[in-house]
Amino acid sequence: MNSDNFQRLGAFYRRKRESLLPEELGLPKAARRSRTPGLRREDVAYLVGVSAVWYSKIERGKIQGVSVTTIESLNRVLQLTKDEIDYVHRLLRADHSALPIPPCTRLSSYSKRVLDLLNPLPALVLNDYLDIIYANQAFTLMSGININALDIEQRNYAQLTITSPVWREWLNIADTQSVFELLTQLAGILRSNQAARPTDQRIHDLINHLQAISPSFTKAWQENRVQKAKLDLIIKHSKLNATIPFIKQILHNGSGETSGKINVYHPENESDYERLFDIFEANKDSKY
Repeated sequence: MNSDNFQRLGAFYRRKRESLLPEELGLPKAARRSRTPGLRREDVAYLVGVSAVWYSKIERGKIQGVSVTTIESLNRVLQLTKDEIDYVHRLLRADHSALPIPPCTRLSSYSKRVLDLLNPLPALVLNDYLDIIYANQAFTLMSGININALDIEQRNYAQLTITSPVWREWLNIADTQSVFELLTQLAGILRSNQAARPTDQRIHDLINHLQAISPSFTKAWQENRVQKAKLDLIIKHSKLNATIPFIKQILHNGSGETSGKINVYHPENESDYERLFDIFEANKDSKY
C-alpha cells in the first residue's frame, strides 16, 4: 500500500471517530472533560479490541501489519457505510508499483456514435478526474452550455459547479447550501478515485486547484466523506425553462487501455420524454 494511502486511511478513521457520539455505540455519555470531539481513541480501541497505542498509530498512518480482522472491526465500530468500506478497500488494495488504467482523455469515434445515438436522452462521458470528455447534443440543449466547445481544462464537472452560474442553474442549485452539498459529493467521488490511483499527480493537482479556487470545496474536502453520485435529480432544462425530474444511469465505458463513465439522463415520466424528443427535433440542425 502506498505510504500516502496510509495517511489518508488514518485521517479518514480519525474523522469518522470524531463524528460519532459515545452513546451511539452504547457507551456512557462522555463528560465534558476533553476537547476531543466525538469518541476518544480509547473508546474505539476498547470496542475494536486493540490497545489505545496501536489504534493511535493507525490514525497517524502507521498501519503496516494491521490485520484484516482489525480493519473489519474498525469498519463496524465506526459505522462505515458501504461506500466508505469500498473506499477503505481501495486504499488498502492500491499498489504504487502497478499503474492503474489511465482515465479516458478523448473519445473514440465508436463511443461518440453511441452517445449521439442516445439523443434525445442527454448523455456525457466523465473520467476519474470528473472531466467531461464528450456531451451529446441533447445534453447541450438541456444544460445550455456547449461543453464540447470548451477547452478540456474548463470542462471539469467540479470546476464548472464552482465557476459557472449557467451550470449551477441547470443543476437547480441556486443556494449556497445546495452548492456545498454537491461539492461534498464531488469531493467524495474524487477521494475514492484518488485512493485507486495513489501515485497519479494529475488528480492530486486537480484537488489542490479546486481548493485554491473555492473555500467551499476546501471545506467539503476537509469533511473527509466518501459517497457515490446521486441518481435522482431535479434539473432545470434550459430550453423549457422548467425543472424536470430525471434518473441518472451510470454506464462504464472502456476503450483500449482507457476507461470512463457514461451518464445518461432519463426523464421519470413519458410526457417529459416526449417533450425532450420535441425539443431535440426542433434543434437537431442547430450548430451546437
